[in-house]
Amino acid sequence: MPSRGNIPVTATPVFRSGSTDIALPMAQRLARKFPSNQVHLSLSLPPSLTASSGPSADPYASRTLLVMEKELGKWLAEVLTES
Repeated sequence: MPSRGNIPVTATPVFRSGSTDIALPMAQRLARKFPSNQVHLSLSLPPSLTASSGPSADPYASRTLLVMEKELGKWLAEVLTES
């Protein structure tokens, strides 16, 4: 069996509304963290969190997304241990 870091991870974007796809890399990281489970991730985020620059860009967007991903990982771990 391959080590945890060598497990191939796939992700397929089904619908992308902008040029940046936040869900795709996040889904790949979650799939690496929970290799024996299938993770389906769909995000609907305000433009202020997905804009990389410009007047609508939130200076705390990357921090917010990081916290959101960590909490989602904690929640998934909790749900998977209960089942």
